[in-house]
Amino acid sequence: VGTSFADVVSAVSTPQSPGITLQPISQEVFEGGNALFRVQAVGTPPLFYQWQKRDTDIVNATNATLTLTNVTTNQAGAYRVIVSNSAGFTNSTDAILTVTIPAPLVVTPIADLRKLVDTVNYLPTDTNTIFTVEGIVTTFVNLTTGAANVSFYMQDASAGICVFWTGGASQFMPQAGDRVRVTAPLTHYNGLLELYPYTTKTGHSVTLISTNNPLLAPTPLVFSWQNDPAVIEAQEGKYMVASNVFLDLTSANFSSATAGRNQIITNEAGDTFILFVNAQTD
Repeated sequence: VGTSFADVVSAVSTPQSPGITLQPISQEVFEGGNALFRVQAVGTPPLFYQWQKRDTDIVNATNATLTLTNVTTNQAGAYRVIVSNSAGFTNSTDAILTVTIPAPLVVTPIADLRKLVDTVNYLPTDTNTIFTVEGIVTTFVNLTTGAANVSFYMQDASAGICVFWTGGASQFMPQAGDRVRVTAPLTHYNGLLELYPYTTKTGHSVTLISTNNPLLAPTPLVFSWQNDPAVIEAQEGKYMVASNVFLDLTSANFSSATAGRNQIITNEAGDTFILFVNAQTD
């Protein structure tokens, strides 16, 4: 009961038209990456959103955020959003999406890395450049005892090399037959040429490409190679086979080995060669 209309009907407030408090931000992404545009607005609810690219509505893009996945260069351009309600509408400023094509991946043949050593001690002459190589893992177990690290061998069609991956145990353990991509600098361990990826260093990585690949055909070991360091150095890190050799196992005790062991092997001509058995193998 009232004496006037205002006594019995609540006052109706005037709707507030939309206003944008946070504009979408321009960004640059690599082709194949993702982009996210976000807007914040005020005004009498409900608020409605319509994202546009070059003034053309984007289908189903009606939220306060716009996510673009696996972008291509065709998606580069100006994006904006129209925010509306019962009192009107407003446009955001344009946000420019720039899509960059990554530089082509340069994969270095392992044989080229093996040339980057001096001719006296065969130690690496370049330990600063970060190289990328791809190849098949040829070892079946982790060849280092450190719980946090991973050591394995890999080979491409040109040569083989050891990889010592600091912190790699927290990522994954490469298995024989895995195809991997390693991006890292060179180093050495007691003369053993190695790629040295470090999990916490920018630009270093070990990436699993595929699994269950056949191992490359093993290279037959020629005993006389040991007489020429330049020749045998190029074979270091390869998956190899020594055929028709003899072993004197009278003093061998591999079952209780807690460290690597040397074993002499002899070919049919009576030449000898040292076989080293890593303690991590079975």
